[in-house]
Amino acid sequence: MSDAVSNLTEAEAFIRCVEQLGSALEQQLTLVDSRMVDPLDRFLGPDGELWDPITGSLAGTIGDRVPYSTEEELANVRGIGRYLWRENGFAQNGHENRISYVVGSGHIYTVVEKPRADVSADVKQKVQEIVDEFLDLSDWDARQEENVLRRDRDGECILRKFPDEDEGVLTVRFVEPESLFTPQEKSQTKSIRFGVESDPEDRETVVRYWIDGEPVDAADIQHRKRCVDSSCPRGVPIFWSVRHNLSRANKILRNGSTVTELQTAIGMIRKLVNATNSTVNAFVSSNANVKQTSNTPGFGTANTNAQLHQRFRPGSIVTTGGNVDYSFPGMGIDPSKYVESLQAEIRAVAARLIMTEAMFSSKTDDTSRAAAVVAEGPVSKNFERLQQKEIRPDLRLIHEALDVAVTAGRLTEDERNAITVTARGPRIIDRDRLTEAQAREIDIRAEILSPQTAAAESGRDYEQEQSNIEDHRERSGGVPTKARPDDFLKGGENDED
Repeated sequence: MSDAVSNLTEAEAFIRCVEQLGSALEQQLTLVDSRMVDPLDRFLGPDGELWDPITGSLAGTIGDRVPYSTEEELANVRGIGRYLWRENGFAQNGHENRISYVVGSGHIYTVVEKPRADVSADVKQKVQEIVDEFLDLSDWDARQEENVLRRDRDGECILRKFPDEDEGVLTVRFVEPESLFTPQEKSQTKSIRFGVESDPEDRETVVRYWIDGEPVDAADIQHRKRCVDSSCPRGVPIFWSVRHNLSRANKILRNGSTVTELQTAIGMIRKLVNATNSTVNAFVSSNANVKQTSNTPGFGTANTNAQLHQRFRPGSIVTTGGNVDYSFPGMGIDPSKYVESLQAEIRAVAARLIMTEAMFSSKTDDTSRAAAVVAEGPVSKNFERLQQKEIRPDLRLIHEALDVAVTAGRLTEDERNAITVTARGPRIIDRDRLTEAQAREIDIRAEILSPQTAAAESGRDYEQEQSNIEDHRERSGGVPTKARPDDFLKGGENDED
């Protein structure tokens, strides 16, 4: 014993020993606690994932607004969106329905003259042909659907423009998001983020895009983003915030189906009361009418590679002694007990995207969809807004195609400035067509609605319908719409030259 300890009284020595013992015990408890409790537990979300960090190089800019801060993290976020699109049936249903309501069978583009402009029918027809040419060269029907899919699935849709000023045509092609990244030698340039270079004084103004390591002028790219602010360089997939709900929905469906499959796989259990193993084996052998053999591992028993079965035909009547008991496990199955949990997860996904549950589950045996997709309802208003988000960039491309035609001399500046192009998406809700027609008729008579606009609203091409009407009247012997007034006053008789 040391001199320091020997000089202590017995009470002081006892206290010193207790303190040392307590310190050792505390160290051991700390060690045990660190093994039993994850120190990162306070940073974990409800599904065991780490909360998205809000610090780092992007803190105060976009780091707290997007779930990624590096190129690798962006690729992972995009990968999850693609995985759900590829593997999750509920997500696939949602994607397809968004395309159906936003694009439908394709938007209708109509050339109209600007207010107070005097444009001949020939000029309108010429412009319409240029518009139709652009749509055809870009395979626009299919591309428009893919525009929505890419924007939703990847969080962005990147289109590159290829103007041919000699021929006067414009074509567009997709740029894969993986091709848009910051080159290593530019990684320290603050104005370049995730391959997008912006004006150092204005982050919303993009100067150029770095595609496969090469700079491309911003004027040659149309970048459509989803689920982010305008100052964020890249987008986020629409299902990112509900990815766990979609995953759980798939698991609930899988687990419920698996349990049901296991329960229904055994049609009947026959119990021999107070029987030995040898008695059971003898009973099985004597009553078997089907024998299956296989060399597959796990098939049969340790003593044989065969399985014996007794099959009953439908409606069979079984007569047994009192020592045989039959039970049917399938009688206790209640598949509906999984439905409510599944619906709750799907409802959360539908709430996030302002869609109906039926648009994800295809459940149509209730009135929720009919009650949701109504005029001025949240679902219809949301789809109308999404349509406009696609129509505006679409029209910008079409107007650029007209500008290229002017450069090539296919249109004059005056012709280009006198016309514009309008677009109409698919009908969101089913309305009362008679009431609509009556409302249009009143508006036309009051001269607050033109026949051209009324035709477009009803889904028809005005010029084509007028041509069809003219052709019909000529065939039926009626008065052509373009007949002279004096011919009309003569009762429809036309001069024959």
